[in-house]
Amino acid sequence: MIAEIGTDVGTGQWRFKCLREDKETPNHINTVLGQLLELGEGLDEYELVGRMMIAASNSKTAVDNWKVDYDKMKQQLLLHYKKMSES
Repeated sequence: MIAEIGTDVGTGQWRFKCLREDKETPNHINTVLGQLLELGEGLDEYELVGRMMIAASNSKTAVDNWKVDYDKMKQQLLLHYKKMSES
């Protein structure tokens, strides 16, 4: 039998979901490891939506620079707080 499991984000514990009577073959280890990697990366709602918007764009020049752009925005926010603290 194949069991479907998931992780509880709050506790990090594995949770049993159900038995999969509709499946005859379990997921390949690469599928499982890929899911664990994605959980570890902590993708938030903003990044997911942003990356989906880039992928759905019809523009041939649209490039997924989420990390670079996000880091630039964090630097701008830090500069903003620095200026506020100096005034």
